[in-house]
Amino acid sequence: KKRAERVFAEIKRLKSNLRDLGFSLKESDFMRVTVDAPQYGYSGTELAEALRKRGVESEFSDLRYTVLLFSAAQPMEDFEKIVEAAKEIKPKKPFIPENPPVIRPKAAIDPREAVFSPAEAVPLKKAAGRICADINTPCPPCVPLVMPGEFIDGESLGALCRYGIESLRVIK
Repeated sequence: KKRAERVFAEIKRLKSNLRDLGFSLKESDFMRVTVDAPQYGYSGTELAEALRKRGVESEFSDLRYTVLLFSAAQPMEDFEKIVEAAKEIKPKKPFIPENPPVIRPKAAIDPREAVFSPAEAVPLKKAAGRICADINTPCPPCVPLVMPGEFIDGESLGALCRYGIESLRVIK
């Protein structure tokens, strides 16, 4: 119990130190630090990479956020390591991240039929004009961009590309 209480206190101190360095944090549970990276001039993935280069691995990153997740067994030296890494990352001009695309794929065939049809994985660029055979759910938004049975058009390709999807299972 005392170990967990000490970790909770260190996370609280870490959040305060990061704010003092100019990082913008989103409210989250007491075991997680969520950095709104564009407020510091980075995308979430850029900030995660900058931390990684300094020996700090994030739990998750995307276009907007970098998330650090802790456990009750977290080594105490990790907290100072994070602060030291953060001090080395110089702020850049804050920016407003682009809103995620809203796409409206069109159904071509029944989803069940698509899932059970012979399929192949193809590079994303070769998926244009094909029918999706699998669910594609980048995280976030944790919402499928394209569902089985939907036609892959230019709008769908753009959204999938934006989230780093490199290949797609399509019906043969």
